[in-house]
Amino acid sequence: ARVASAAGARRQFSDEEVPKYLARYPKKYFDFKAFRQSLKEKKESLSDAEVREIRREYAMPAPEGWTVQQFLERMDFGDNTEDVANLFETWEDFISMTAKDITRIPNISVGQRRRLDRFITLFNHGLWPHVPADQFHDRFA
Repeated sequence: ARVASAAGARRQFSDEEVPKYLARYPKKYFDFKAFRQSLKEKKESLSDAEVREIRREYAMPAPEGWTVQQFLERMDFGDNTEDVANLFETWEDFISMTAKDITRIPNISVGQRRRLDRFITLFNHGLWPHVPADQFHDRFA
């Protein structure tokens, strides 16, 4: 009959002692899918920020004497005109908005969002506010 000693009673797969750093910091599972997703989101946010800066830099200047509030009033924005106008520090911040930026404006209806997007697009293409025919032909001839 074989007698087991106290030291031999421990269950070990090898006789080597486990290094202290390995016991403290076990290997963790690397989630490659989450890593790729976060990398994609980071690249998209950097790209969006760059496009936003370019749009701000090349934004069309406001018509003579116009402010953001006057723009909203001229397009018949509706309720919250002053509140929405106060959200923007400069004309360039306002006029360079994309549809995605417009969805982030709080407390406006879906109809107001669509209308705002439409009028900003028309303004950026030089189609609003309406100009005399000779000036229109000079722009697009």
